[in-house]
Amino acid sequence: LGYKTAAICDNDAPDHLSAESVQVLRDGGAHVCQWDEGNSTERQLFLDLPWENISTLLQLICDHHDTLEFATVVDTIIKEDRVESQNLGTDPTKWSESTVLRQVIGDLAHKGSWIKRIDYAENAFAFALPLLPDIAVLKNRLNELWTWVQNND
Repeated sequence: LGYKTAAICDNDAPDHLSAESVQVLRDGGAHVCQWDEGNSTERQLFLDLPWENISTLLQLICDHHDTLEFATVVDTIIKEDRVESQNLGTDPTKWSESTVLRQVIGDLAHKGSWIKRIDYAENAFAFALPLLPDIAVLKNRLNELWTWVQNND
């Protein structure tokens, strides 16, 4: 129809949006903002955020959520099969950084809808976006989207 169109999409459900579908969108002139392969928004966030800010983000998410309790979130993380053998303990500030732990936190955030409501996401991203390094996927893709918005009047 000639509308300038952009799509922001997770990249963790190829059965919902395949690489071929993304290419069709791009071939049709749409700007597609998509995270790294296999990543939901939550996973990408927890992979990109500097490690020293992860525990603060977890606390902030719980503080602004209607039903999440920090102790429950921590308990859910430390008991997840992929990291249970690490004996993480209940203080996230003492956890050692690992890609697997970052993925687990992101996956649990996605599965548990920790930031699925607009106000939850606003709080999380208001905290996280200024802390993201320039090389972060989230920051780069959102900057590309912002550039697209500004150049398409």
